[in-house]
This record gives sequence, C-alpha cells and structure tokens, in this order.
Amino acid sequence: MCSVFTLVSAVFGLFIGIQPAAAYYKSWTYTSYYVEYVGSNWQSYYQYLGCAQAAAQAPHTVDSEVILDFGAQDNTTQVKLVDQVTISVNTAESIAKNYILGFKNCDSQSNFVTVLVGVNNDGTDVGSSTGNLWGYVGTHVADYAYGLGDGNILVSAASDFENWDGGPHTTGAVAKNWISGFNSHNPDGLDIVDFGAADGCPLTTHTNANCDPSGHWNQDDHYYVSWLNGNSYAVPQIYRTDGEQMQEWEQISLWGVYNHSTGKIQFDSPLDTYPLDHSTNTAGQAFTQMQSQTNADSHTVLSGIPFSDEITAAND
Repeated sequence: MCSVFTLVSAVFGLFIGIQPAAAYYKSWTYTSYYVEYVGSNWQSYYQYLGCAQAAAQAPHTVDSEVILDFGAQDNTTQVKLVDQVTISVNTAESIAKNYILGFKNCDSQSNFVTVLVGVNNDGTDVGSSTGNLWGYVGTHVADYAYGLGDGNILVSAASDFENWDGGPHTTGAVAKNWISGFNSHNPDGLDIVDFGAADGCPLTTHTNANCDPSGHWNQDDHYYVSWLNGNSYAVPQIYRTDGEQMQEWEQISLWGVYNHSTGKIQFDSPLDTYPLDHSTNTAGQAFTQMQSQTNADSHTVLSGIPFSDEITAAND
C-alpha cells in the first residue's frame, strides 16, 4: 500500500510538472549501418541486410529503427561513404530501396521498421542546397516504401550532426541551414533524426555555453537540431564508457526545459558502436547511461526509451 507521503509526493510532482525517476526495460538491440561499397552485387547485398533485419525482429514482434548512413555531402549529386568511395545520389536512393525491399520480402510477422536515410555534416557542401537535395532523397525512398503496399515500413531522414573538425562547413548555423533546406522540400512530412554527438558540451551546466573552442556549436544549436525543430528527434551517440556523452546531452535537454516551451528531449535511443570497437559501450551500457542520466533530474525523466540502436560497417 502506498504511504501518505508517497501519494502526496506523486500528486505534488504532477502538479508542478516534475516526474519521479522511471524504471523501464531496454528494447531489443538492432543493427544500423555505415553504408559501404560492396562491389557490383550491392543490390542483392543490401536486400540481404534488409532481410536479415526482418528475420532478427521476427521472434520478438517488436518495432525497430535502422540508420543507413551514407556519409558526407560534398555536392548535390553525390555522397562520400565512410570508406571514402563516392557514389551518386541515385545509387544511394537505390541502396535504401533495396534494403526496404529485402525487409518486406522477409517480414513474416508484420513488424514495423523505420528506415532512417542519413548523411553527416562533415562534407564541404553542407547547407540549404544539400539539405534540400536530401529532402528529395527521403521523399523518393518514402514514396517507394509506400508503393510497396506495406504500411509497416516507414522512412525518416537523419544526419550525424556534430562539430567534427570545427571547420566552417560543420557549424551549428550551417546544420540549421541544412534542416531549413530539407524542410523546404518535405511533402511527406518526414522526420529528421539527429544521430550525432555533442562532444565538448558542458557536463554540469546548461547556460548555452559553447561546445568547442571556436564557438561553432553551443547547447542551443544541439537542442535545435535534435528536438526544437518541429520534426527532429534524437538518437545520440553514447559510446564512451565514462558516461560523459550522456552528461552532455542531459545538460542540453535541461537547457531546453528552462528556455524553450518544447521542454526536455524525448530520446528515441542511444546509439552505440560496440561492433566496431569492443572497448566502447555495449548496447546495454549505453541504455543504462541514458536511463540513469535522464533519471538524475526530475525535469528530464523519460517514460521509456523506445529503441536500442547499434551501428557497424555494412561490409564487416
């Protein structure tokens, strides 16, 4: 039976908009990919990866989200993959479509998947024009998924927004321009998922301090690209075992709580890189850091973390 103190505390917390710490469980972990060149059989290979995702979900009958990261944008016709191979935007679209087709062909349980068609902001031509281009890419892929007649396959856009080398093409202002360009051609109303890092941001304060010595990113920039923009969501990289990355994001979320009506960031998932580096967080460790850190302040408590995302190289 609840004590009077417990009941009063709960009512008081609800009245002032503060939630008690939440207990909930980690979802099943599924694999996202840094897209790589795999030779002339790329169509069948990415269909195979999509099929493998459907097979992995089948025993659990749960939803998932999967990032396909196509690397950097140096112009409006190509993307540079993480293995430094350059492919056309049309080929990037085809890779995403083949992944979706593979999932559809092997989905025996009518499970939901959201395919996040992503890039990063480390290219030399990041801005409104490349954002607008990615709006077309996301729309084409989403329309393809819809045309398959399988309402269980959803599509969103994504970007690995972060400071990178601190150069002029990787600033928070440029990232906002990219989002503006994307939303100028987004007829399907696709979401944009930020799967970047907030390295260098404060660990214990939320005063909109700079996150890098050059002043190219601050806490409000990260809050904007991950939540304040009306169709943005956050899947932050949480791979460091010391917990600092989630401390940074907790302070960014608190900045939003105290300075924007949109409030705390409702994180979709942490993103770990354990398959690429076994000295980094496992999926379980990344989840625990996100849960513990958001529970550390009553203003940022989450009712749950829907997904558990883990990224690796597609050709590993």
